[in-house]
Amino acid sequence: MSNGLSCNVVNNVIVLDDDLRISFLRNIQVPDNDAADFLPPDLSIFPLERVSQYAKKLPKAMADKRGLFFPMYQREAMWIDFESKNSHLIKVFVGGVNAISGEPAVETPATKLRRQNKLAQTSNDGKATTRGLQDYVATPEQPWLDAIATTEGTVRQFVAMPQGSGYSVEAQITGQEVTGGFQFEVTPFDTKQYMTVYVKNPSCLAKQYRLRTDCMVEDLKQIVVPHVGAGPDQQRLYFCEAQMEDGRTLASYGQNTIIVLFRLRGSTQKAPLIKEMGVAPGSKIRQSIKLDTYPNAWLPNRTTVFNVQILNTASFKHVIGREPPPISIDATTYAAHGYPFFELYEEKSDISGNFDSVKSIVQMEDKVEDEVQINVKQIAHGQEVGKTENEGPTELTNPAGPNAECQHGTLVHTVHVNCILM
Repeated sequence: MSNGLSCNVVNNVIVLDDDLRISFLRNIQVPDNDAADFLPPDLSIFPLERVSQYAKKLPKAMADKRGLFFPMYQREAMWIDFESKNSHLIKVFVGGVNAISGEPAVETPATKLRRQNKLAQTSNDGKATTRGLQDYVATPEQPWLDAIATTEGTVRQFVAMPQGSGYSVEAQITGQEVTGGFQFEVTPFDTKQYMTVYVKNPSCLAKQYRLRTDCMVEDLKQIVVPHVGAGPDQQRLYFCEAQMEDGRTLASYGQNTIIVLFRLRGSTQKAPLIKEMGVAPGSKIRQSIKLDTYPNAWLPNRTTVFNVQILNTASFKHVIGREPPPISIDATTYAAHGYPFFELYEEKSDISGNFDSVKSIVQMEDKVEDEVQINVKQIAHGQEVGKTENEGPTELTNPAGPNAECQHGTLVHTVHVNCILM
């Protein structure tokens, strides 16, 4: 029997499996030109509302999809934040189009051919590679997603435009606009074969690793060399104040923080027609999609899916009865006040999608925006998000269920579970 993940809404944050936290945050739309900007700041969290609570006020198409919704102004930009201690595979769809691969959720002959071509690709040493098939992000290695993965190390911002206007990713990829909003598929990690360990160096900087349970202590020493800055023969690993011994597996010690002894995101009248917003591609910013080094270590029979839809702000006010958040400032105003964008070091990956035919809003309008000179501040990984109280039960189910999944280079259909927010 399938066993889906628990789902909750906690102070405008979606919480799955009592661990994974997903939130939607407002940010500045950066100028759209040939340059790839650094990370803009987050301005505030979007308020999430339950579709089931306002179903009679919403269009039937939105009510049928259930899940949640939040308001956005036209041309407003946003990003998605992920926080978890344990590992989760997350597929993000914008209007039914995968935000990483650029492929529609419902496979077409062209989609199948592109998958086959990617499987046929070879790496530099002539061995077959499936790296190009990754169409998801894996937490906690990927702490957020700013946009659609258009090229290696570059993404285009999520920007709201009216559904039916033709600007959305969905319209440009599929030729129609019927799905709208965001769709998520979340799959947990197989903890029977793999485990998560935290390695803390003498500077108290911790890094998380997903490793096989039969990984040996001496193997871990080799793996953490880049993190601790010392060779295996110079490391002493401690678990619960006891030195770890070569020749033993990590599973024999348990799942906890390992200390290595050696010298070793910025962020934060008349009733109107209820108008839904689509997700269109905006400006370029710098972000890499982290490579999943254990692509076969997930539990597809526990995949859980849900929808998050978008209303324009006037419709949101009519449905909810309160004002949406104020409109965001633009990049020029932000720069005029001397505030910075942010630079976060990331290892580059070759994961990007088939978005060659997709144009940004400005490109579709045949415009080019001027560059804005903004100071850049370097930041580091690891900022914590505060805990909040549970708000109570809500339906988050996607009645249509999730989509096909690619495993071992072959397209297969997995058992998926719709979830109910508790």
